Amino acid sequence: MSRFSWHRQQRAQDAASRALADTHQHVHSSADLSHAHPSRSGRTALNRLLLTLAITVSICVAEVVGGYLSGSLALLSDAGHMLTDILALLLSLFALIFASRPADARRTYGYYRLEIISAFLNGLLLFSLSAGLLYSAWLRSQHPKPIEGGLMMVFAAIGLAGNVLGAYLLAGLRHNVNLRAAFLHVLSDGVSSVGVLLGSFFIYYKNAYGVDIALSVLIAILIVVNSLRLLHESTSVLMESIPPGIDLASVRAELLAVPGVSGVHDLHIWSISSDISALSAHIVVSESSDVDSHGLLAELHRQLAATFKIMHTTIQVETVKFESDCAEGLNGRSCA
Repeated sequence: MSRFSWHRQQRAQDAASRALADTHQHVHSSADLSHAHPSRSGRTALNRLLLTLAITVSICVAEVVGGYLSGSLALLSDAGHMLTDILALLLSLFALIFASRPADARRTYGYYRLEIISAFLNGLLLFSLSAGLLYSAWLRSQHPKPIEGGLMMVFAAIGLAGNVLGAYLLAGLRHNVNLRAAFLHVLSDGVSSVGVLLGSFFIYYKNAYGVDIALSVLIAILIVVNSLRLLHESTSVLMESIPPGIDLASVRAELLAVPGVSGVHDLHIWSISSDISALSAHIVVSESSDVDSHGLLAELHRQLAATFKIMHTTIQVETVKFESDCAEGLNGRSCA
């Protein structure tokens, strides 16, 4: 029985290497994790992202100043919500910058996990921020203060204008998953700014100061929801859970449907980053079947890429006899 290792890179499929050994086969198929320099579209995305980040930081600072001067807790809460946009934009910036850095001998997956670690830390920070805002709202409800409705209105309008401009800059870049997430963050903060602006009208014309507390609580709850989602998603990646939108049973069924495959075991699927999935599996073929190994591996890779968008795969092909020998320990070593 023959054994050989096979490494296929997506960018060099016809340069697959083979080496004879003694019992089974491997294939490593990868969307190349070392990247070239950013293209013109990549530079455009980076420039727009930086401009949006600069605008968002400026508006966040303005709302903090406005909240302090006007006494509006809702403005301070909206500035906190805008901080979630800043962190989302920084994550997207991280992804764009570090995606261009190649893997090395120590970091074989490159620097993609920095995005996930950053997301986890940001989630903790946002959760703490929302807790502080809720506590401030409770204190304000116990000791109400007058609010300068006119000033609140001006700064809320500035905040809304900044969100509209940021959303416009990112609207054309939604083909990228990270930039699409940043766009949705800015859009959601725009909705929050609309609420604060409407609340400022009630405060200015009706002296309804309770509206300010209610708005700050609602915005703090929005931040809690965003922070919990961020913590859940980042923890799932760090725990190497199945990526969202991929079902293990469906992947197994897809592999078994490929002609020549009689069994699948040791199937694992995980995320390298928020938009890069990886897979490893043992594929069993019949001893008597006349299977073209090259064609089988190419078809398995094609199916995984087309159906599940899994580009980084490690597949070990083995015969029924080899699997049986492993189970019985006849080869005298681990087959994992």
